[in-house]
Amino acid sequence: MRKLLLFFVCLISVSPGILQAQEEEMGEPLESQNYNNIGVFDFPGVSCKPLGVAYLSGKEYPDLFLASDKWNPGFFYYEFAGFSQKGVPVFLEAKEFKTPATYKNLGCVKEIGGKIYGFWYIDKKIVSCVFDSKSFEFKREKELAVSFPRNPGPFSVEINQKGNYVFVFSIGDGVNTRAPGDGRDADYIPYRPDGVYNGGISYSDLYKVEVANDFNSVVTEATKISKGDVKVRSSHQGITKIEVNDNREGLVTGSWFGNLYFFELSKDFDVQEEGIVSGADLITLRHPTIWPTPLVYPGTDRKWNNLIASGEGGIYFYKYLGFSEKRNAPIYDTPQHLLKQNSNLKGGSLVVPTMVDWDGDGKTDIVAGNSLGQILFFRNLGDNQTPQFSAGVPLEAGGKEIHIQPGYGEDIQGPFESRWGYTCPNVIDWNDDGVYDIVMGDSRGKHTVYINKGTPQKPELAEEHPIYLEGLELHGTWRCKPGVAKIGDKMAYVTLDDDDVFHLYWQIDAYNLKEGFKLCLEDGTPIEGNFLEAGGTGRLKFNIVDWDLDGTLDLIVGTPRHGCVPNPKEGLPWRYLDEGRPGSAVLFLKNVGTDESPKYHFPKLLRYKGKPIYLGQHSCAPTPWYRNSKTIPDILVGRENGMFYYFDRKDISW
Repeated sequence: MRKLLLFFVCLISVSPGILQAQEEEMGEPLESQNYNNIGVFDFPGVSCKPLGVAYLSGKEYPDLFLASDKWNPGFFYYEFAGFSQKGVPVFLEAKEFKTPATYKNLGCVKEIGGKIYGFWYIDKKIVSCVFDSKSFEFKREKELAVSFPRNPGPFSVEINQKGNYVFVFSIGDGVNTRAPGDGRDADYIPYRPDGVYNGGISYSDLYKVEVANDFNSVVTEATKISKGDVKVRSSHQGITKIEVNDNREGLVTGSWFGNLYFFELSKDFDVQEEGIVSGADLITLRHPTIWPTPLVYPGTDRKWNNLIASGEGGIYFYKYLGFSEKRNAPIYDTPQHLLKQNSNLKGGSLVVPTMVDWDGDGKTDIVAGNSLGQILFFRNLGDNQTPQFSAGVPLEAGGKEIHIQPGYGEDIQGPFESRWGYTCPNVIDWNDDGVYDIVMGDSRGKHTVYINKGTPQKPELAEEHPIYLEGLELHGTWRCKPGVAKIGDKMAYVTLDDDDVFHLYWQIDAYNLKEGFKLCLEDGTPIEGNFLEAGGTGRLKFNIVDWDLDGTLDLIVGTPRHGCVPNPKEGLPWRYLDEGRPGSAVLFLKNVGTDESPKYHFPKLLRYKGKPIYLGQHSCAPTPWYRNSKTIPDILVGRENGMFYYFDRKDISW
């Protein structure tokens, strides 16, 4: 199995830094550093879309413009800084720019005739804007109504031989892809009784629109140009023009499920040949994440055929290797993470960390899952008080990189969610043999264990193995990090069960649990997780820890924004009305029973310097960190944007 080089690991380390971003953020993010302050490209959101490149800074290579997502909306400019030793572009820190668009509007940036233009599709019109470097904004210049057979998707713009604008749009076939019902309601049924998806499978084609060079009229209405030799499911996601061998050119597009496609163009911007992009082995490339959005970028050879491609959880660089006549498409090297100076440590979107000495050197490391379906190891190259974490390296199990992908039938929201793994690992010596193992929940609602067959200094994980309850694979609501702890001579395992209720199980052996009980408040009522159904269930991140230092194990729980712990009527954080429901939270549930028979107070919000810890929307993932004391924990929280936030206990209240 070919490995994707997902994280740039050469000489990169990180140390705690001070937050200098938006005011609503708090705590200290772990900040990426190495000998020249270069790290994996961090961006504000869960995902982003590259809009275009232009020579704004006047440097030898162009700068980058991108748009963030709806959870962290904004438009950002990154000045080119140079190339790494491996030829990967490096950019400077983000600078926000203004546009007449919002995150909902499709757009692209293009340098034409020495000016930088931004084009957005707003209210059924193509809006042309010119960049003003003094005010740092795209100012609306002209707009033109354009008709399409159906709502258009992503687009690109080029100039043809007549000097006119040619816009190439992705347009779907109109098939409804969603199964009947609401994906957050109890009546949502994504699969038929025979296991076949209840929704449709849509496809998209490429259409071109020619606009006069004065932007006052449409020369040619929307005309289909793709031939259908390759089928692109859902949308093309992103469209960009590249140069290939023998002065040929064509469009590279992304796709929902991760394939990249090539459409060779005639001089009139009609498609001549179609193919699927491959790697050096001529096997179809599949982007590391869902929905890649490609953008052409010149390499050190100054040819416009390399790619920058974003997706949820990361933004990558593809080096052009040549053109395959057999595939009718370009060949690219294994994608590497794009790089940025002064970057925060990035672990992929919806990162779920655990602090543990994974490599047995006496220093606390980070082991973390993410929405991509990986488990990453961030080695501590410093010490416990002043840590320096290496960039995340994907862990392997059974000799293969861990990459959970639920596929067609195992994601509860349907096959269009097939590439979200949502790995939620916890680390403990599960089978009591002196080395750390990994237990995990994920997007499938399954619970699994990776037994460590190695040594404390050289961990070696066996392949994934199910955890069983009474002979059946343990199941619960999805995307939960299990809480685990040794209590006396017994191992406790806490997660959400099929009723979306806190549930404790007891370990029998490495692969089996026995029934425990639903966890309750001190009045005896079971503790629930959410008020939504179907895809709105699950998502909690459990940690069993003596938080208040009274000698009894409590719960520290990360929630999504819509979490309702302990019940839908009063649950936190959603029902905390005076805070305006701003985001996911970290809850403290004090145990007023015993370790073996716990009962809990009503949960409390953890606060940082007096303000509730609210971090994002999907969920946040806390983990105890004994950074300043071997017995008194601080907190590290993974946020949906993939960054890690440190909270010193002296600043935490509840």
